[in-house]
Amino acid sequence: MLLLQDHSAVADAARAALVLGAGFVVWDRSLSARRLWAVWKGRVDVVTEAGGQLDFVTALPRLEQAGEEPVRLGRITTSDRTYLVFLDLAGSRCVACL
Repeated sequence: MLLLQDHSAVADAARAALVLGAGFVVWDRSLSARRLWAVWKGRVDVVTEAGGQLDFVTALPRLEQAGEEPVRLGRITTSDRTYLVFLDLAGSRCVACL
């Protein structure tokens, strides 16, 4: 399973959601990890002020560290939560999870 390498609390919850049958989609398009880092770095304050509970502390440094590596975005959806999963181009490694 892709999330086995990521041991953050969010990845653990996302992995549990998948095991319980959550919906999952990965889009074909990729962007550089640095570009996605810049987008989400700009959203930290807005999401936090709105009461969002995303794990920026763990995910943003991982995206920044991945630099120009192409990353594909995936989404895991449950009835009460959506997780964003940033995967390597092959879809075999979880770069970060929000």
